[in-house]
Amino acid sequence: MKPIFLIPFFALGLLLMSCNTSDVVVEPPIDEPLVGGDRDEHGCIGSAGYMWCEPKQKCLRMWKEECFDTTEEAIAFSFSIKYEIDMTDIDVDVQQETADHARGMVKLGDEGGLFLAAETNGMWAIAHDGNGAISCKDLEQYDFPAEMIEDCADF
Repeated sequence: MKPIFLIPFFALGLLLMSCNTSDVVVEPPIDEPLVGGDRDEHGCIGSAGYMWCEPKQKCLRMWKEECFDTTEEAIAFSFSIKYEIDMTDIDVDVQQETADHARGMVKLGDEGGLFLAAETNGMWAIAHDGNGAISCKDLEQYDFPAEMIEDCADF
């Protein structure tokens, strides 16, 4: 009968031994940006693939919804950024087009000329514009189809 009498004391001893008061160190929170907390000035979450679309005045995922209704609008937007002018002062006439390349005429206010543009990362890059000679070397990085750049020259 003695061993049964010792069981409660043994359990109480184990319980008291497990009540160890250790020093808990609380570290201050690290100021790291939250995932998805990378909103730009328009509220678009870049890490989720959203970019601001000025013409539609909303955040878009460019691979799901086009920002511009036409290639002309998209190229006019690129010209407006390049020359810091309003899109309403730009008239773009695309005369040749593939999925990623365009050639045509542009009028910026009172001035105008030929343009060559290439789509990269969802935006149109202006590879050449104006009335001067077209440098083949400057166009190499855009991989234009030969029929669009027959009049380029190496100088």
